[in-house]
Amino acid sequence: MEDKIKENKNNKKLTYIRTFKSDASEYIKKKGLSAIDIAAAQTKKVLPYSIKGSERIGKYIKFAAIGALLVILLGGGSFVFYYFYLQNQKDVNPSYLPKPFFLADKVLVIKTSEIKDLLLFPVEKRELVYFPIIKEKNGVKQPMGLREFFDLIGINPPLNFYYPIEDKFMLLVYNNGKEKDPILVLKVKSYEYSYVSMIKWENNNKLAVDLAGLFQIKSDFQEGSFIDKEVRNIDTRALIAGEKEKPILIYGFFNQKYLIITTSESAFREAVKRLSSLQYLNE
Repeated sequence: MEDKIKENKNNKKLTYIRTFKSDASEYIKKKGLSAIDIAAAQTKKVLPYSIKGSERIGKYIKFAAIGALLVILLGGGSFVFYYFYLQNQKDVNPSYLPKPFFLADKVLVIKTSEIKDLLLFPVEKRELVYFPIIKEKNGVKQPMGLREFFDLIGINPPLNFYYPIEDKFMLLVYNNGKEKDPILVLKVKSYEYSYVSMIKWENNNKLAVDLAGLFQIKSDFQEGSFIDKEVRNIDTRALIAGEKEKPILIYGFFNQKYLIITTSESAFREAVKRLSSLQYLNE
């Protein structure tokens, strides 16, 4: 019995187990390949993925380089913009310029010696130009006040005129397309007192006499007289000489806050438009 069992054990065939290694060996035998050939084939499979990875990294590096270049260019451009443009803007609008009541189309700083040539400066058609008067003391520039300005050019308003008027002002020139007109705009602290002062200044045409040099009034106004005139729904006082209906001088109060003095209705209307429009108002 034992002998039969031993015989069966000896004659029994063992089951063959397949593995990757055995399959590889079998494949090598059939194809006649070597281990080097297998390694080369495997490398060909891996290589394309390595190349793609390298290309992807190269693209990342390229994009990073372009981004860095753009940052440098933008930074440099911003610096150039600041240096040339903003610095120039500072020169155009330096800190010593007084803040205007409203925005004009152009700002031209003139010397006190050039005031007499105010109407000779270039002003385009339908353009309003602001002429701030700047003084300089010990190398420091600052805006000139109204009282100092009037004293400088020989304007002598009535007693207590300055009490209801602020010391800042705007001197402008408006070109209505046919002629240029000077405009003086003052800020009013008390409308009632300012109105009384202006009526007193009218007496004997002293207002026209005092402003003739600044406004370049050449008409014969000695025999003229002031009349009430409505302009843009505002009550004004206009100096009329002889039979002419065109005012030689006209003044009025806008919103009881601003006193406008000029030489034509068109210039008066333009000043009112600027003071009443949010587009131009600066205060």
